Amino acid sequence: MRIRSLHYAANVVYTLALIYGSLMKPSASVSELFLGYVSSIIHFAAYLILSCLWYAYTLNVKSTMFISLTLGFILEIIQYFLPFREFSFLDILGNVTGSIMFLPFKRELMLLRSRLYEKFR
Repeated sequence: MRIRSLHYAANVVYTLALIYGSLMKPSASVSELFLGYVSSIIHFAAYLILSCLWYAYTLNVKSTMFISLTLGFILEIIQYFLPFREFSFLDILGNVTGSIMFLPFKRELMLLRSRLYEKFR
């Protein structure tokens, strides 16, 4: 199924972009912009999107939660050891909250997936 392969590729690209963005050395202007709660809001949005993408692909809550929560925790722990990044409990809270907040949209994600898969079959 071609659409399923494209869906998987999009998920992998988004996940890799999230990893890169979480581990790269930020520029000074970006560092100043993402201070405090703004960073946590961005983490929330990034992990909400990540969870929605993976749930729409797997249709499995457990694997979606495993992917997003594990990735969020591992990246924050790695950031603790990077001299140009900062570990933050607020960022972990944003990651966890974003990872969980896809749950109310499960039905809509299933419907969207079935429509797209049917249309591009």
